[in-house]
Amino acid sequence: MAAGRAAGAIHAAASTGATPGAEPPSMASLSLRAAMGLGGGTAMCARMLPNAPTRTAHGAHAGGCCSLAAQDPGHLVASCGMNKDVLLWDASEMAIGAGALLSGAGGGGARPLSTLSGMTAGVYDVAFTADGTQVVGAGADKSLHLWDAASGQARHTLTGHSAAVVSVDCNALDAKAAVSCSEDRCIKQWDLARGFCVRSLPCTKMPA
Repeated sequence: MAAGRAAGAIHAAASTGATPGAEPPSMASLSLRAAMGLGGGTAMCARMLPNAPTRTAHGAHAGGCCSLAAQDPGHLVASCGMNKDVLLWDASEMAIGAGALLSGAGGGGARPLSTLSGMTAGVYDVAFTADGTQVVGAGADKSLHLWDAASGQARHTLTGHSAAVVSVDCNALDAKAAVSCSEDRCIKQWDLARGFCVRSLPCTKMPA
C-alpha cells in the first residue's frame, strides 16, 4: 500500500513538473495547465496586459466614442459615436509601432479608411455581420443602418423601434440575421438581406 501511494505521488509530481517530496504549489502560483495535469508547471510565460494604450486616436468622434467592433474575419475595426458617424479603421496599421500616437482629427497621424454616414443622431452601437462584409449601426434616431464594409455604401435603413436603439448584435452563424434592443423595451430580430423586422419581443415593465 505504501509503495503504491509513493508511486502515485511521484506520477502526480511528474505530471505537474513538481519535485517529488516538495511542498505542493499554492493555488496562487499554480498555472491552469498544471492544475489540469497537462505539464508545464509554473514555468510558463505569463501574459501581461499593457499598462498604457499602445496607440490612441484623438478626436475621432466629436462628443465621444460609444462602441467598437472588430471584423472577423478581417482587419477592420468599426467605431461609432455621438457625431452620427461610423468610422472604419485598419487595425493592422494601428498595431504597428507601440507607443506611436494617432490623430484622427488632424496632423500627420493615420485617418479612418472610410466614414459611414446617414444616421441623424448619435450612434450608440455597431457590429459586423458574421461574414465581415457588412456593418450595422444602432442609434438615437430610433433606427439601424446597414452598410457595405468594402464600399461604404448604404444597404438598408431598419425602422420599427419607437425609441433610441441602444444595442445591436449579429448572428454568429447567419450573416443575414441581427437583433437589436431599444429604450422602447423591445427586442427585434432583423432580416438584413431584405431589410425588415421578422420578430418583435416586447419586454413588460418591471413592477414597482
